[in-house]
Amino acid sequence: MVDAVDRGGRALKQVVGVANEKLAELVGLQLVEEAEAGAGEDDAAAAGPSQAAAKPVVTGGTRYLLLNTLTRPVLPPLSRAGAAYTALAEVVITMIEQSDGVLEEGLLFTCLRKLGLDRSGTLPDHAPAHEKVEAIVQKRLTNDAFIKRRKKPNEPDAHEYTIGNRVAGVRSREAAVQFRADLLDMNA
Repeated sequence: MVDAVDRGGRALKQVVGVANEKLAELVGLQLVEEAEAGAGEDDAAAAGPSQAAAKPVVTGGTRYLLLNTLTRPVLPPLSRAGAAYTALAEVVITMIEQSDGVLEEGLLFTCLRKLGLDRSGTLPDHAPAHEKVEAIVQKRLTNDAFIKRRKKPNEPDAHEYTIGNRVAGVRSREAAVQFRADLLDMNA
């Protein structure tokens, strides 16, 4: 085998192209670069919660997401721990959206505390039990590309959150708005 450098990524792009054809044909999945997933792909976003189980794949600095392109996928039921994590992700994403796309870390944890989720506490029915809400938000939600954490401009010790690239490819904005509307209607 020849040891060659793939300058410009042409060989990898060809491999990803062929893999995407096979993935789409066999199982209804698409492999996309994380940056492309967040570029506002309305068709992928319309697929809805079918993308919730997609995990980022990291290769040599480039992150890839597997997106489920089926309109009505068959999904295994979420465990209680999985449901708690998904609910936290949805709450955090919604809070960021309702804050014009940027939410200060202190305000995020203040709001979560009002919902009964202290930053040093754990999620209900969440395994592993030692994983704190703060670590889930700062590490898991960011590593899973649901949100991005960055330092605040002119405040080196403060952080803020924005929507991650995965949200555009895995979450239906319309379904989220309808879900919030249903919740508000239930409380009326």
